[in-house]
Amino acid sequence: MVKLKSESFIVHFCANCVIVLIVLALFFASSYSHIYSSGELNKNIYYTGNTNSQAITLAIMVCDGSEDVATALRIFNAKQVKTTFFITGSWASVNSEMVHQIFSDGHEIGSVGFGNLKHATISLQYYLDEIIVTERIIEKICGTKPSLYSPPNGSVDDCLLRATAECGYKIIIGSKNITDRQSTNLNAIYANATNDVQRGDIILFRPNAQNVSVITSVLTSYLNAGFNITTISKTIGSDSGSQAVYKGLLNSSMLLF
Repeated sequence: MVKLKSESFIVHFCANCVIVLIVLALFFASSYSHIYSSGELNKNIYYTGNTNSQAITLAIMVCDGSEDVATALRIFNAKQVKTTFFITGSWASVNSEMVHQIFSDGHEIGSVGFGNLKHATISLQYYLDEIIVTERIIEKICGTKPSLYSPPNGSVDDCLLRATAECGYKIIIGSKNITDRQSTNLNAIYANATNDVQRGDIILFRPNAQNVSVITSVLTSYLNAGFNITTISKTIGSDSGSQAVYKGLLNSSMLLF
């Protein structure tokens, strides 16, 4: 009789343990981040927009606080064209009125993270913190969350791919990068920004003193060529051919959080 009771106790104990394990597994599964395939992650990266339309973007990169954002904004407004301003959370936090003005004037706000990090050997959690903190700052100022992220220097790794996917961002690399702070040759800056421009191009442009001085001429060149200068979200549109293929960093064994 004692043996039967002992066996019954063991059976019930084991059954309860199994139930607890199942409940814990379901709990962690429900809170576990989505497992992304390489195909899903690739779809988040854009070098160009919709190449079937005349839309292009001259995106303004505000990263270190030395840029002449106010002048760039006045030029775009005078030309009556819209664009995307990528800003850091640190810059936005001390320039909230300018960020609000950019947004109120109908331009798009994108993120560069909080402090314009040089993306190398940074953990997934660090990326998430950078993105989310910046997102909250911009949302508090503009009332809406950004959905575009442009990594400094175009540097992308697996952790950034997963972090942006988890937060619902598209990664913008761009097809041209006019962000050299050392160049003082205005003709060279202009030529770099206007030579061989194609439909769907996304040109990343840092509005430092030298670059700002040629923005009016650059925009005029685009308009005279028949391009529609607009925000990145409108330039990338919904055309599947506009999505860039990201190669070299993805490893199927690294796709789990």
